[in-house]
Amino acid sequence: MPAPVQRDGSADAPAAPPSLDTLDRTATIAEGWAVFDCGLYSDGTPRVELQRIDCPDDGSEPRFEDDQNAWKHVADRARKGSALHLVALGLIDVFERAGIEGMLGPWPGAATGPSRTDGDPAQVPPC
Repeated sequence: MPAPVQRDGSADAPAAPPSLDTLDRTATIAEGWAVFDCGLYSDGTPRVELQRIDCPDDGSEPRFEDDQNAWKHVADRARKGSALHLVALGLIDVFERAGIEGMLGPWPGAATGPSRTDGDPAQVPPC
């Protein structure tokens, strides 16, 4: 599909896919979580997950008991309108999103509609 054409005849550049570079990693790490590039699923699609920081650089204990507690923190902040947390949730892959939404419900701006799992939670791989 061609890019939309403006009144002046110019075309909009297609939107670039979200990048982990758009996320303030320093801020997320300070909160005890981050979004990680975890490689690829077997079908070649990117695996991008929101996880707690297991081993903080300062040697302290992790801020969250597990990844699910980090998910709750991020989703709660996103529901309050935090741009940082909304960006983070916009970067995760469809399986991670399904797991978080299944546990905590959707957040503002969460993608909706069919995913690669066609709505079958049994197809969502474990973390």
